[in-house]
Amino acid sequence: MIFDIAKLILTYAVQYSPTAGDAGQVLRVVPYECAPDVLRAGLAAHTLDFAYQFSSAEQGDEAIWDMRHGIASGAKRHIDVYHRTTVEGIAVLGLALSLPPQRLASLRFWSAGLGDDGVQALAPLLSPSIKLLVLSRNEICDRGAQALAAHMPRSLQYLELETNRVGESGAQSLLGPTLPRSLVYLHLSFNKVGRAGARALAANMPPSLSELSLSCNDLGDEGAEAIAASLPPSMVKLDLSFNEIGDAGALALAANLPVSLLVLHLAGNVIGDAGANALVAGVAPSSVRQLQLTQNRITQPVRAALQQAWTKRGGTTRSF
Repeated sequence: MIFDIAKLILTYAVQYSPTAGDAGQVLRVVPYECAPDVLRAGLAAHTLDFAYQFSSAEQGDEAIWDMRHGIASGAKRHIDVYHRTTVEGIAVLGLALSLPPQRLASLRFWSAGLGDDGVQALAPLLSPSIKLLVLSRNEICDRGAQALAAHMPRSLQYLELETNRVGESGAQSLLGPTLPRSLVYLHLSFNKVGRAGARALAANMPPSLSELSLSCNDLGDEGAEAIAASLPPSMVKLDLSFNEIGDAGALALAANLPVSLLVLHLAGNVIGDAGANALVAGVAPSSVRQLQLTQNRITQPVRAALQQAWTKRGGTTRSF
């Protein structure tokens, strides 16, 4: 009933008011508690030309509302939202993105509290033109990761989902066959992708990936071995810090480091003397200039010898 009344008011406001400002004045007579129904009515009428105050009062929703005309016209190619956003805001974004022409190049929702519900609403809206997608610090779990995998833009080059709650099940979907081959940057640190996630990534490793960050993901030796065997020749930076990687994983990495690698971070693992020696020897023929091995299980004599060897080979930054 409220929805029907809101739709009638909205129809009058849009069709019979001389200006959008007049339409806004008409809509302001709608009781505040009816605001969601006004929004639903507006979306049902396929229009964004009305005044509105979100019932959530979240800054992320309001930011999307302020950008709606630029998004709908295709003039706004980069969307950045750094505040909490609800499904109301995503609904507005959906309508704006449904109106041609669309040339959206990047979408960032940083610490917006999307959760799985928000990502499920957002994923089908992702434009094929998007090259950069950042959804970090959004409490995304496996369900959200699976929804994202089902709608991943095929031309995506930059994907960042750090500090979420993606587990092995979600990671297997996210890093499965739908992972864009065009990716050059993948950042999934501070999740729980685990061994299964590492195996999925190894089986679907983008051939031009240059930066991979998987710190704090419970990879273990098994995960490190899988990734080591699939590292592309384009890799420039690899971060596998704090993953319970031991000598077996370090040996696998040492044997497979691409010559293009510049930065290797393996701090906070359980690598011992054998693994550390192999890594320093393994990077010798490559271009690695930054090597981090702090907080491992390297003895002091070996650490001192590694520091001397690293200095001789010309490494500019090392931390053993």
